[in-house]
Amino acid sequence: MKKRKKKQAAALCFVKEGGKKKVVLVTSRENKRWILPKGWIEDDLSGAEAAVIEAYEEAGVVTRKKEIKKIGKYKYKKRLSKKREIPLNVSVYSMPVERLKTSFKERHQRKRKLVEVKEAIKMVNEESLKELLLSVV
Repeated sequence: MKKRKKKQAAALCFVKEGGKKKVVLVTSRENKRWILPKGWIEDDLSGAEAAVIEAYEEAGVVTRKKEIKKIGKYKYKKRLSKKREIPLNVSVYSMPVERLKTSFKERHQRKRKLVEVKEAIKMVNEESLKELLLSVV
């Protein structure tokens, strides 16, 4: 069995509407918490490439790859089983939304919501993610 590296990348997908920034949140598959699209960084991908893939698969986000930039990190505990969790640092990549597809790979497993940053801060659970979102208001 292939051992996973403990690196994840997240996509902070955003649009600007009426002078305000809105971000895309999705629900996690298991406990339905609101999160950024994120996943494991595979050996053959950069963090930015992994974030683009996760944004597309989990939220149907099509972005402009030339405008992606790393904006920070946040920490959370990944539940592997009912009794086992591992701490992870997630690299976060800011990416503008070019288009939100209505049909995407995980559309039946997750909910997707486009919300103002201040609302997103209230919706997510991880304190370090809340702090990161505060920095983009």
